[in-house]
Amino acid sequence: MIQGLYETHIQVRDLAKSVAFYTEVLGLRVAHRDPTRPIVFLWIGAGKDYMLGLWQEETNFQPRHFAFRVDKEDILNYAVDYLKTRDLTPYNFLKDGIEAPMVFAWMPCFPELPRP
Repeated sequence: MIQGLYETHIQVRDLAKSVAFYTEVLGLRVAHRDPTRPIVFLWIGAGKDYMLGLWQEETNFQPRHFAFRVDKEDILNYAVDYLKTRDLTPYNFLKDGIEAPMVFAWMPCFPELPRP
């Protein structure tokens, strides 16, 4: 029955700064601002396919990991330039100074790609 992930939520320290990053730098769109709490929901995808919730947390901040889904061709051919044109520094999982995308062989997302 489960075919994907519709939404995820992360904690942020500065809601205004985080909203600016995700909208102005990465191009996500605001879906809803909660007027009673420091929470903003952002649309991911052209057809309101997915949602990212940003929850401001100042006292018990817990960083989390999530990954956006992108086309294989975009990852292999455009990801580094995409990040650089937005003044973001690309790095791989090992943080070894190599900018090229890293593929984990145990993950099913790109089974036809060669292993690093």
